[in-house]
Amino acid sequence: MSQFNVLIQGPVRDELLNNIENYKKYGSVVVSTWDTSNLNNLKSFKIVTHPEPQWHSPIHPSTFHYAIQGVFNGLLECDKPYTIRLRSDEYFSDLQPMIDMFLEDTSKIVN
Repeated sequence: MSQFNVLIQGPVRDELLNNIENYKKYGSVVVSTWDTSNLNNLKSFKIVTHPEPQWHSPIHPSTFHYAIQGVFNGLLECDKPYTIRLRSDEYFSDLQPMIDMFLEDTSKIVN
């Protein structure tokens, strides 16, 4: 069994729906999104939903708080020693080079 969770964080988007099967090759998939997302096509994966944050930056528009909260919510559900975090609006066809680089020295972060 894989040592990795693949945590996909953010709103449900086409990139996530079209590529989630690929990520299952690398570990247990956890999707962390908001309770306002359409979850009809995500029935076979661990899904973490929480109310969408109501906090907004008084200085400039930013989704940083959303990302931090979504990652935190998802990490609480991860059960493997290591987690690969991906945004829901991006896609990587091959995570293996990143995994190999990380496993050379597990004390570092690979980005």
